[in-house]
Amino acid sequence: MPLIANTNDAMTYLISNLEKRRFSVEEIKRVPTGDGFFHNQLLMKSGELYHMKYIKQAYVPKDTKNVSQGALDLDKKLKLAITSFGRGDQTIVGLNEHVIISLLENLNDFSSVHIIIVMGDGRIITKNASCFYEFVMRYDTFIKFARQNDPLAMVPTGWLDKFMDITVEVPSVVS
Repeated sequence: MPLIANTNDAMTYLISNLEKRRFSVEEIKRVPTGDGFFHNQLLMKSGELYHMKYIKQAYVPKDTKNVSQGALDLDKKLKLAITSFGRGDQTIVGLNEHVIISLLENLNDFSSVHIIIVMGDGRIITKNASCFYEFVMRYDTFIKFARQNDPLAMVPTGWLDKFMDITVEVPSVVS
């Protein structure tokens, strides 16, 4: 897998992988995350929306002994989620709360809405936006007091699907 240095490289890499699987991109939008950064959204000809986020690497939670008293409850929840669903990967990834809510608000406008995370080591991981949000709500893995005052919806990295396992495009009617 190639090393991905930035969002532009991540976008090129993702589009290349989509095209190998016969997915066709209709439109690409650059959307602000509200914290000075941008993500990309790809509208597919098949009617799906892919929300792409680039990260250099996933977040490794602090050792519990280094966690403040006020964050111990969240630490327990995150580590339980990692242990239960992380498939051996001890890291977490996430999206700003308002970004995931914005994606959910668009569910009726697309055949499906997916979150795609391209990592610096070349891994591409994905999950349906509804499943992502439901996991965060079910296991209460919101980091509510993030530095930028926008809660982060976090999930175990290993819980996400490997994009490379997706091999076909959504069926469509040919006229």
